[in-house]
Amino acid sequence: MTSATVDKTRAQAKAVARQLVPAWRTRTFDAIEYLPGGYNNRNYRLKVGAGEYALRIARQPPRPGEARYLAIAAAPEVVAHDAERGHLLTRWIAGPLFANAPPTLAEAGAFLADLHRQIPAGVRDYDAVGHVATMLAATGGDSELSELLHSLRWRPATRRGCHNDLNPWNLLRGATGIRTLDWEAAGDNDPMFDVVGLGIGWGWGLREMELCRAAYEAAGGTAPANPHHLRATATLYYLREHAWTALIAASNNREEIKAQAAEMRLAALRSVKASWT
Repeated sequence: MTSATVDKTRAQAKAVARQLVPAWRTRTFDAIEYLPGGYNNRNYRLKVGAGEYALRIARQPPRPGEARYLAIAAAPEVVAHDAERGHLLTRWIAGPLFANAPPTLAEAGAFLADLHRQIPAGVRDYDAVGHVATMLAATGGDSELSELLHSLRWRPATRRGCHNDLNPWNLLRGATGIRTLDWEAAGDNDPMFDVVGLGIGWGWGLREMELCRAAYEAAGGTAPANPHHLRATATLYYLREHAWTALIAASNNREEIKAQAAEMRLAALRSVKASWT
């Protein structure tokens, strides 16, 4: 960003924060740090007095019902939420990302089982197959991937409230336990979608995902053993990640986005023949 752009975005961050917290209209912001990496939102770290906060400025309309998911203990502590526009202010969570401090497979399974017990069901559905098909069509169509999506004939083996974007960069080890960020995609889905999402983020193979699934089931989660379904769910997740990044790349010419889209496309095609070793 140029210095002029930085100043402009900081001014917008102040304006949105003051809309969310009217008492801040006369307060001085001690620090405003832009957090790179967000595609659907712009994110900032704010310091106001003795408090530190995370500010999300939404670029797209929010999904209905997000407030229900943000109310659970595993979500960040909400300070203010504009449900109509999607802007969100939460307390800053001090702690390492799961990406930098991965758990064991047993810990991951137990964490997922506990998280799914907290997530409410019946708020909204997450149609993973329909979502991927829509995004693939919006990028101009990819006949090979569309045929692969159709051939999976994927449907949830069981259904409950899920996060649906559960990667190691959305998880923090806070002082009061593991906190989970980014609830925009949450909705009723197959819990295996969260298992493979977490596993793909850490580079697990099918064997590790199956061990995590078994630990999830041992901790009270419902995810029957089914090797075909696990493989199909992993392929579907790769397809979702490819379609999402390809859609972003269509209007954002950043090389890392195009590279990620290509990597996820190849991973989806390879996952069909992946080994369990």
